[in-house]
Amino acid sequence: MSNVNTKNNVRTIAVTGMLSAVAVVLMYLEIPIPIMPGFIKFDFSDLPALLGAYALGPVAGIIICLIKNVVHLAASQSMLVGELSNFILGSVFVFTAGIVYKKKKSKTGAFIAWRFMRCHGNGCIQCVLELFNSVSCVL
Repeated sequence: MSNVNTKNNVRTIAVTGMLSAVAVVLMYLEIPIPIMPGFIKFDFSDLPALLGAYALGPVAGIIICLIKNVVHLAASQSMLVGELSNFILGSVFVFTAGIVYKKKKSKTGAFIAWRFMRCHGNGCIQCVLELFNSVSCVL
């Protein structure tokens, strides 16, 4: 029985590492949006975290977001603010979609999770950002 758990742990660590590496590469491929300020860029780096949340669970998706932002911190000019914001937003998105998908693991479940985040994701993210904003005002 211990051998099966060890194989699952090694698989989880390996897949998390590979998806984190893909997320880091995608984070460096930032695409500026023409009508927005220069610091707002479109990146696809949350996609591997979302796939990790679907395949391994919501916690693995959050870990992928964390690794991606820690590695990107070395080349960033935002002095942790951009990475912290990206981590919070990505984690809320990935965790919520992962929880919804965990209830129904199928193509329909993935579509429902995507649709839920598309319709209600802004509300979830706004609640978390309001919480962090109120905490930062107190500090």
